[in-house]
Amino acid sequence: MKALVRSLIVLALIAAAGFVAVQMRGPVVTGGGSPPPPERIETTGLSFVKTTEEVAVAADATRATVDFPFENKTDKILTIAKVEKNCSCAEVQVSGGKLSYAPGEQGVVRASYELGNLSGRVEKPFMLWLAGDPDDAPSHTLTSCLIIPVLVELDCKTLQWTLGGPGEPAKIGIRGRHSEPIRVLAVTSSSDDFKVELKPVEEGRHYELWVTPANTANPGLACIRMETDSVIPRWKVLQAFAIVRAPTANIQAPSAP
Repeated sequence: MKALVRSLIVLALIAAAGFVAVQMRGPVVTGGGSPPPPERIETTGLSFVKTTEEVAVAADATRATVDFPFENKTDKILTIAKVEKNCSCAEVQVSGGKLSYAPGEQGVVRASYELGNLSGRVEKPFMLWLAGDPDDAPSHTLTSCLIIPVLVELDCKTLQWTLGGPGEPAKIGIRGRHSEPIRVLAVTSSSDDFKVELKPVEEGRHYELWVTPANTANPGLACIRMETDSVIPRWKVLQAFAIVRAPTANIQAPSAP
């Protein structure tokens, strides 16, 4: 009898030990749910903090710089092979000129831009290939989003008239968005086929530019140039366009049989 009791006690202790071991394998799940998935880590390329970086640019800035920090979170050395950009205003460099990164190493891809006459929200993507990438499949596409203040806003940049249609005057509204007034000093048209007239609504703040085609019997195109007294070069000259052309045909896709 004593032997039977001892056997039962031993079996109970073994069963208890097995239950504890199973419980220690992972977190306890309650409420019938599933454990949260592990955090995703990029293992096939460089891991960037962000692949789209937004940068606010000063109104009078002529250049802008955007940094893309990264880390090699893989278990192998990764080498930056080439970068392809979509405009001549951009220059892309890697911190320190270093192109190969061992596991755990960090770096920065820096994109610099000549702003020229850019304004508003401007997105500039570029592609980055690692060694071994196919020519048509870069590992990364990085996008710089430049926010450049608009100091003078045109509510329309292209006025259009239909060939052979009415040649009524059309208006472009001009509004200053700067803290200081910006005055429109002169307006000229590149073609005598379009008459331009500037009407101040609030000097330095709000103007109306009226454009009238001489006729609509023939196609026509003019560049309208507006000169201002802005001290910031980007806003010294504004441009809009006037066009007389045939209406665009509405082409519909054929219906399915």
